[in-house]
Amino acid sequence: MADSTAEISPDEVGVRLPRPWQDFRAAAPRMLALAERCVRHAVAHDSRAASVRVASIDAAGIASAAYGWALAERGAMPSSATPVQWMLRRAIELVDERLEAADAHGARRPPAPAEERLRAMGVLDDESERARWLDLAAAECEMTGEIGAGATATRDTARLVAVEEEIQRLPERRRRVVELRLLDDLTTEDAAFLLEMTEDEVRRELASALKAIRLGVAR
Repeated sequence: MADSTAEISPDEVGVRLPRPWQDFRAAAPRMLALAERCVRHAVAHDSRAASVRVASIDAAGIASAAYGWALAERGAMPSSATPVQWMLRRAIELVDERLEAADAHGARRPPAPAEERLRAMGVLDDESERARWLDLAAAECEMTGEIGAGATATRDTARLVAVEEEIQRLPERRRRVVELRLLDDLTTEDAAFLLEMTEDEVRRELASALKAIRLGVAR
């Protein structure tokens, strides 16, 4: 992971920050990990990523840049926002810039298979991530009993692929709500800020998305 201080100006050293920013800096490793996870999810599900290899996007570098930018530009943050929201907004902007540039110069390719996208996001090798994704189909799993404590790794991966395929079928806004709320574990307030939606809209989109994912996986 990139050095969390790499993007911080020397002028910042010794500056007394407001308490929310003190907490933000103290939690640098966790903030960087969160930003990197958000970047990986955003890239893997973006149609423009068909022009590049998802794994070629420097998620850690983007996370580090967004973290440093948030600290440097904290004075411009809206009063209604939090440091985490400010950082993630910049991370999303940087992802958009990278993908726009890649899409403009790259040859179009078909979207990567679901299992390849999951691998690029680190889902297949991280137990907590696997559990997070499988929870999206939890209602269906409880109903059928097909996935449980005794499930094999092969069946587990097949279920992950099915969930990922259903996420990819969602309309973009609905998909982004799923990514932010459930895969990135952000609050409804965070998702509403980042997507420029109301909290009620986020809740409605999430409910519709979960219904579609669970029905799709059950087919």
